[in-house]
Amino acid sequence: MATRIPTINIEDAKFIFRTNFAGRKDKFNNEGERNFNVILEGEALEIAQAVGINVKQAKSRDDNAEPVYYTKVRVGYKFRPPLALLINSKSKRSLTEDTIHILDDFEYDHIDMVIRPNHYTRPDGTQGYNAYLQAIYATVREDPFVSKYYDIPDEDEAFDTDE
Repeated sequence: MATRIPTINIEDAKFIFRTNFAGRKDKFNNEGERNFNVILEGEALEIAQAVGINVKQAKSRDDNAEPVYYTKVRVGYKFRPPLALLINSKSKRSLTEDTIHILDDFEYDHIDMVIRPNHYTRPDGTQGYNAYLQAIYATVREDPFVSKYYDIPDEDEAFDTDE
């Protein structure tokens, strides 16, 4: 019987570097590859290292600073799409493959996520585990005026002339 690989649960997750939920081609990414890097601490770090996920240490400008560890997390829709919720003080919105890119556009007060290790075998025979997003709950950092203007109808609703 195969050993069950645990998921990695991260409360109050922090991104490191820019996110790429849109799958933009850039210096570090091929077109269509959605991913982000997340900081790993405590139990999340221990599980990732024990499983064999590629964990890197961020370079620090301060020699006395505590080391910061992170891993790249892939966002895949081919086999097991992630649950993605964008949350604000008034509502939550489920994101799909076509809308998850908007996660690149915000700053967050709080993020919880579940990462699923996924075993791979390359054509040359090397094996390991990649980290895939299983679920993300991202609470948007709101400006101080959002509650003041939130309930005002959108232009299309307020100026409906079809009546």
